Amino acid sequence: MLTAARGSPRATRNREQDQRRRGKHAPGSLLSPISLTLKVFDQKRLKDGKETLRKQAESALDAANEKITKLKTQVEAITVHPPIRKNPRRRDLRLAPDLFKRPPTQTVTDSLDQSNDEIIVPFAKIMHDLAEPNHEPSHYIDLGNQLLLLFRRQPTLKYDIEWEAFSTRHSVSLLLKSSSKQVIALGYRLARQTITDIHSIRNIKSIGIDDRIIRSLSKEFKTNMEREQAVKLTRSFLDVPEGSTLLSQGVVRGLIAVAEDYEDGLQSVCLETLAEIVVLNPELIARSGGIRVLFLSLVDGPFDVAESVVLAIIYLLDSPKTRQYIRAGHDLDIALSLFTDFASQLMVTEERLDSSARIVSTIFKSWPGTQLALRAIRSFVDALRIQLSNVKETILDILFDVFEITQNSSTSNFLAGRRLTILGRQKPVQDTTIETDPKPVSSDIRTDMPNQFKGLILAILVEAGLFDALVNVVEGTDEHLSRKAVLLLGEILQMSDKILPVDICAKIQTLPRLFKLASDFGEKGRLSAANALYQIESLSRSRNKPVPKKNQATPKRSQRQVEQVRVKMSLQIDDAHFRTMLLDSQVLATKNYTKWRLDTLLELIEGPLLNPKRLEETIKATTWMKRFLSFYRPFAFRFSTIKNTKPNQKYIRIGCAMFTTLLANPEGVRYLMENKLLRQIAGCLEQMDPIKGSGISDQFFSRQRLENTITFGYFTMLGTLSGHKDGLLMMERWKMFTMFHHLTDLRSREDLIKTFISALDYSLEGHSRIVMSKALTTGLKDVRLFATKHLETLVTCHHTKLTSTSSWAIRLLVTQLYDPSIEVCQMAVGVLDESCNNPRNLEYVVNLRPMLDHLGEIGAPLLMRFLSTDVGFQYLLELDYIDKEMDDWLHGRCEDYVILVEACLAFAHATEEETIIGWTPPHFYGELAKTAGGCRVLDEKGHFEEFANFVKYNGMEWEDEDIVLKSKSCLWAIGNIGATDGGVPFLKRSGVVSHIARIAEQSLVFSLKGTAYFVLGLISSTTEGLGMLHQVGWKGVCSTMGIPTGLCIPENLEKFLWIEPWSSIDLYDVGSSSTHTKLAESDRPEDSEILNAIINLSNHILANEASRTLIRLRARYPMRFGSIGLYDRMMHLLGTYHFRQPIRKFIIELFGDLNQDRGRDRGMSDSQTSVESDGFSG
Repeated sequence: MLTAARGSPRATRNREQDQRRRGKHAPGSLLSPISLTLKVFDQKRLKDGKETLRKQAESALDAANEKITKLKTQVEAITVHPPIRKNPRRRDLRLAPDLFKRPPTQTVTDSLDQSNDEIIVPFAKIMHDLAEPNHEPSHYIDLGNQLLLLFRRQPTLKYDIEWEAFSTRHSVSLLLKSSSKQVIALGYRLARQTITDIHSIRNIKSIGIDDRIIRSLSKEFKTNMEREQAVKLTRSFLDVPEGSTLLSQGVVRGLIAVAEDYEDGLQSVCLETLAEIVVLNPELIARSGGIRVLFLSLVDGPFDVAESVVLAIIYLLDSPKTRQYIRAGHDLDIALSLFTDFASQLMVTEERLDSSARIVSTIFKSWPGTQLALRAIRSFVDALRIQLSNVKETILDILFDVFEITQNSSTSNFLAGRRLTILGRQKPVQDTTIETDPKPVSSDIRTDMPNQFKGLILAILVEAGLFDALVNVVEGTDEHLSRKAVLLLGEILQMSDKILPVDICAKIQTLPRLFKLASDFGEKGRLSAANALYQIESLSRSRNKPVPKKNQATPKRSQRQVEQVRVKMSLQIDDAHFRTMLLDSQVLATKNYTKWRLDTLLELIEGPLLNPKRLEETIKATTWMKRFLSFYRPFAFRFSTIKNTKPNQKYIRIGCAMFTTLLANPEGVRYLMENKLLRQIAGCLEQMDPIKGSGISDQFFSRQRLENTITFGYFTMLGTLSGHKDGLLMMERWKMFTMFHHLTDLRSREDLIKTFISALDYSLEGHSRIVMSKALTTGLKDVRLFATKHLETLVTCHHTKLTSTSSWAIRLLVTQLYDPSIEVCQMAVGVLDESCNNPRNLEYVVNLRPMLDHLGEIGAPLLMRFLSTDVGFQYLLELDYIDKEMDDWLHGRCEDYVILVEACLAFAHATEEETIIGWTPPHFYGELAKTAGGCRVLDEKGHFEEFANFVKYNGMEWEDEDIVLKSKSCLWAIGNIGATDGGVPFLKRSGVVSHIARIAEQSLVFSLKGTAYFVLGLISSTTEGLGMLHQVGWKGVCSTMGIPTGLCIPENLEKFLWIEPWSSIDLYDVGSSSTHTKLAESDRPEDSEILNAIINLSNHILANEASRTLIRLRARYPMRFGSIGLYDRMMHLLGTYHFRQPIRKFIIELFGDLNQDRGRDRGMSDSQTSVESDGFSG
């Protein structure tokens, strides 16, 4: 046993290991045979084990790689493809092979997309059926309607489908070959659905869609369904980037032919389409002769699209690259011809007059239009001297619109001939000019762009003799026009004092010609001139009537003194007078509230009843108070049944006044506490309580009752209670706040929640503020939006100091910045931004240190507000906000600011509402320059020097659009920095002001010229800036106190308005340089004769003879009019020459409806195409 143990393999291995460790084996020693055999066996088993492990590792690695590949596929499906996409199941592949633009891999979104099977399968079947020929038109129409329903159910389906997998081009081609106009319209609709990018447009054009569109546009009006779909397909090209470059000249000439036909119902649509194309591809329109058509439409109509057309023309006028397609001194004068051509005025219609007025007003409100319309401005002003009343009134209306002078009740009374007076209830004339002080408060230094633009227009019109022309209208016999001219004179005189320099104002304010006429007793118009001067003075007095401002929170001191005297006298009335007032109120005489004298009631409540003795006497000695309050009890159904009209709301005011009077005296508090009124109101609220509610179907505060009656007035009265400590105790006693807390949880009564939120008073700490906080945090999104907006009234009610209420509201607004709804966050940012007009509010908001990183661009206006203060600058510096934002603005945000400013100016001209949208928006660099620390950072970064150098060396560029945009962005950055006191040293050190003035006077790009003009206005916001502008020939505008207003105009208007003449490109030359292949003369003489006759149809002198020739050739060579090659050449001629719509229809009918696909190669082989510079030979 011992021997066996010693001879076992394990023992042998142990001995060998011991010997190796001890070194007993010599290098040449031999092992025993048993040991050698065991060693070989061990090595073989070890080798087999390694092989097994290797195979296991490789299997595990393959499984892991397979899982990784599958996960990558799933991640790609989620991140790249929208979740609405659905791969076809295996059973659907036979109907729709390669249906979607990705392989049919099962993804994690399949469980979410099971409903898409309802769309995929019928869609594949419909496309399969559409590709089958030889069916009735109704069959295809039914399929088209089904397809339309599928696209309505899944609007993004067109972007997910691989259209080429369905032979879509074959289906569209098959539909367009039909003889049914409904089926052809369906083909156009299907083609329009396939357009998703530039590649899809090329695919659809490969089937000859252009020729089909040309044929459809040339058809008669009864095929409007087909023609309308053809136009829609053409317009869909414009929705794709660079899609307008794939429009053929033949299609554009087809649109032009329709736009010229005044009897065509698609004329307006085609004109709008041409206006859009001319913005995207002006060379194509010019080559097709469409510029002339657009200008003629301004005069001849249709007038409903005139404003769209003139906007497109204004776009062309901006840059020299596009301005070359317009003939200087010819084309633009067409738009003003009604007011500058006397012959046109004799045959004017009312519709054309209104359209021309809108066109001229739009031109005057744009920089390019203003620059080029000035050549006819004197003729426009002189049109006021003619005898046509309708034309003169239209010009006056244009001037009212250009200067944004709106009419109100006072001006209407004046025009109607009624006398204006500063007494009575007359409202003052609305001030349409800027205020003496800059409109944005606090430290904002921003330019009022509309008023600066109006200042330039007014200065130009003054130089053109506007005032003398208006005086000529005043002297006329038409009293209505005379009053209108006087009104315009008065408004312009008021406006000029704010937007023009002193020297120009001094020249026009004296009205020399009007005073001369009024003082010359030998003149016939003396009385009219004197009457006009009196009316202007009357308008001025009416305008300057003292009225409280819109947001004035407290009355003036004199008004407060009068009120105090009135109350003091009311408190001192004797007993007899007091009893008389009680009886005169009619409360004791009748319960019919309609017979109560409400003025006496209000005088009694706000006067004698404030005396504790009189109040106690009224409560205890009479039933007056009991009867009065019983009227307001909910269950009496008297007050709560009054209709909700504006006159009836005086009952609410009287009820609130009574609550205020009772709360002012201990006896009144005690009486109100014990009265049934509050208990019944609490009972009505309890009906709405979702916890304690009794389930009454006809609830007192139902939605219908709150809308139709003045029942909502109960919440207004409770709001009066919540503004007093005793009132809060009463509401707590009847557990009203508990019910308010429960009502905020209601999801079906947002109207009720909004009502009591807006009614409660939050001046005292207590449950009112808790209710508001709960509504802001737990309410529905609409409730949170409403409550956030309501906080604005709490913040802005005190403009001069920071109260406890406003500070509490600001803290809530800062909390709303973290609301889960982005709309609520945006509302909170807007309210905070408005409240930061008050420097104290701004400082308090900064001290709260709100984090706005999660809001992105939404929080940018508020952060820039912080940047304008020293405290905010340090806070943002700690957040590393300034360096990041400076890099962002330097590398792209400045260009975005240019787009924003131009949009603000366009909106300011488009709207007639009173708004500050026309003021330049805050600029990062402008806000940064308002603090010393910001100027230091700006100097260290060297950004201002970069802006100034770019303007110096690239400011006059006009060819490269990117450089022009960069120049605009640099100009706005320089202007906003230079508008601050800290930015003046940068302007002096760089000397960039002279370069900006040079751009404003000599730039060939009108929009860049206007940008420089507005930037000079920003620079004129400081006294030092005014001095620098004076050195370069510009004058600034100051207030009566000598404070710069940020407005300026050039001293030499002629130099500023001078435009370098340009040479327009001849339209024929543009057409001859077309990229279309010109077909040479055919080897067949009959083909040459046919083509020459078609060309002669474009000449109205040769058209009759040419038409007879074609009819004769048609009869002689009928087979040639069926040639595909000749048909292609005819279609090319339709795109090269101008033909009127009837002639186009005549030409196409000569060739019939050829199958363009069949034998195209054979037809082209009959006569190969070649390029000749001289076109077709005659």
